[in-house]
Amino acid sequence: MTNPSFDLVLSIIRERIRQHRRLYEQNEMAVRRQLVEPLLQAIGWDPENPDQVVPNLSTNEGFPDYALVNHRNPVLFVEVKNLREDVEHHQWLSQLMRYAFGEGTPYGVLTNGALWILAASFKARTRPVERIIWKVDIETEVPKSIARKLEMLNPERVTMLDSVVEKTRIMDEAWQTLLADSTYVVRGLSPILRNLLAQAYPTASFDSDEVDDYVAEQVDTIAMPGNRIADGTEDNGPLVSDNESKTLAPPKMMTLRGQEIAVRYWSDILLKTATWLVEQKKLTKKDSPIISGRQRFLVNDEPVHRRGQEFKNPKQLPNGLWLEVHYSRTACIKHARELLSRYHFDPEDLTWR
Repeated sequence: MTNPSFDLVLSIIRERIRQHRRLYEQNEMAVRRQLVEPLLQAIGWDPENPDQVVPNLSTNEGFPDYALVNHRNPVLFVEVKNLREDVEHHQWLSQLMRYAFGEGTPYGVLTNGALWILAASFKARTRPVERIIWKVDIETEVPKSIARKLEMLNPERVTMLDSVVEKTRIMDEAWQTLLADSTYVVRGLSPILRNLLAQAYPTASFDSDEVDDYVAEQVDTIAMPGNRIADGTEDNGPLVSDNESKTLAPPKMMTLRGQEIAVRYWSDILLKTATWLVEQKKLTKKDSPIISGRQRFLVNDEPVHRRGQEFKNPKQLPNGLWLEVHYSRTACIKHARELLSRYHFDPEDLTWR
């Protein structure tokens, strides 16, 4: 549960943004005083206490808007821009990282009052945008999600931020495993659903495969909350921590064995990989069907799964085979690389950006 006082502050800030957006787009000081400082206070920092918060601290790299202090030592810098600024821009991320790295703090926070970003101050061979740990959108995210992330920055936890970030990374990777293969979730949920059906509808008969198929379909739908299946729009999926998939933006280009191929959606990575394998005369009709999960086909000679359900998002390949691309972002990548491995290509030859 979120803290009721935090929820109240959050609702006040949202209402201020709604009513006074133009002010906050033009006045950075108003953003600092009326949006940022109340949230800092809500997670435990007192902007009026110089033992906790120092505004415009002088550093070798300039004057960050806020230094959050523990025993007089900066533990986290918070840089603020007006609401009109794109705080994901390279310029502002680089500025924040200079402040943090110059003072030896491993992380920094960048915000325009509505979007909050936690980023690592340095990571070898990465661009600033690739060092983003998480983003919080005050206007659109649910309070519980906002609180979970921002409370990582409270005075008690901020000194253990390395550990907190690592735990979050591990949980993200475990969650991605669940999303990439619904079998794990199906195993857990199917017995529960069968039990509920038996109690609520004792005269109805459901076999195990029927329930498993239904649960698998629902899990895939949940894993793709923003996917507009009808037009093939990408599934952005949840934020993950690996360098390849950290950004939520859809890819623009994939590279397959040195060949650059333009893409628009995450599902395109799977589709273009399968198409390439057809062109290489590797993926042929004799290989059909290719199984995906317990009751589904990845590739079939008609757009239907094992038990006769139609493909959710069928794409026809040049040789007439049908490909199912109704998968989460991670699953699209997983299946594309598995197809490459199936035909003895190195899956690491597939990259994207």
